[in-house]
Amino acid sequence: MRVARHVAITTALVVATCLVVGGCCEYSLDQSVARLPHLTGPAAVDTVVSAERAQVGLLLTGLILLVVLPAVAAQAIALRRAARRPGKPVRIRPVRIGRGLGSRWWLETETTPRTWYPVHFHPALLELPAPVELCRHGTRLAAFTHPGRSDTLTPPGRSDTVTRPERTAASTLSGRTDTFTHPGRSAALTRPGQGDPIYPSGLARRTPPRGRRTDSPAQPDDHAADRARDAARLRRQFRVDAVRVVPAPFVGLIWVYLDGGGGTEWLAATALTAALGLWWAALRGSDPS
Repeated sequence: MRVARHVAITTALVVATCLVVGGCCEYSLDQSVARLPHLTGPAAVDTVVSAERAQVGLLLTGLILLVVLPAVAAQAIALRRAARRPGKPVRIRPVRIGRGLGSRWWLETETTPRTWYPVHFHPALLELPAPVELCRHGTRLAAFTHPGRSDTLTPPGRSDTVTRPERTAASTLSGRTDTFTHPGRSAALTRPGQGDPIYPSGLARRTPPRGRRTDSPAQPDDHAADRARDAARLRRQFRVDAVRVVPAPFVGLIWVYLDGGGGTEWLAATALTAALGLWWAALRGSDPS
C-alpha cells in the first residue's frame, strides 16, 4: 500500500534522527557529569550549561517520539476502519488545493450541503473525471472506492492488470491496459474487489479549504495514465516533499539563538526539523503530481 510505505519511511526517518540526536545528547551529558567534579570556576559553569543543553535535547527527542509514534498508530487504525465500513454512493469532484509549500487532494461532494474530504494521494485521482460517482466508506473520516468494489483489499505484491473495452468512470482509454498505480504492482481502483481505496488524510469539513484551487478536468486527457504512473513513484513523492526541508536550517538558527549553542546544536535542530517536515507531509497526504 503506497500510503503505508510513504508514512512508514518518513516515520522511520524521524525515529532514526531522534535516536541519533538523543544518543549524542546522552553521551554529552555523561561526559559533562564525569568532568564536573574536577572543575571549578568558569569551566564548571560551562560544563553545567552543556549538561543542561544535553538534557533538553534528550527531553525534546523523547517528546517527539511520544507524539509521532502514537499519531502514526492512530492514523493506521483509523484508515483501516474507514476502508472496512459499508460504502454509500456519492458524486464527488476531485480538486487540488495548494497552500504554502505544498498541496493536497480533496474530494468535494456535489450534493448539498457540500462536504470536502481530504485524502492521501492515489494515482487514480489523476484519471478520474469530474464529477464521478464513488463509494464513500465512513462519514467524517471516509475512504473512497468505486461502486461495486468489495471490502477485500489487494494483497501486497499482487499484480492485477485490467483491460477495458471502453472508457469507464476511471477514464481508461479504449482497449488500454491500466498499469497506473503503485510501483511494482498494477492494481486498478475501478475493478470490483481490486486495488487500494483512496484513503482519508484528515476529517471532513463543511467549509471550503483555503488555498489555490485546481479542479480536475471533466475528462482526463490521453496522457493522464502516464502522469499517474510517474506520480505514483515514491522517489517523485520525496522530491516534491523536499520543499518541506527548506525551513529546517532557519529553524536550527533560531534554536541556536535561543539556546546559545553552536554548530552541533544547529545540526541537530536542522535534522529534526527536516525529518518532521517530511513526516508531516506524509501524514497529511501531500500531492506529488
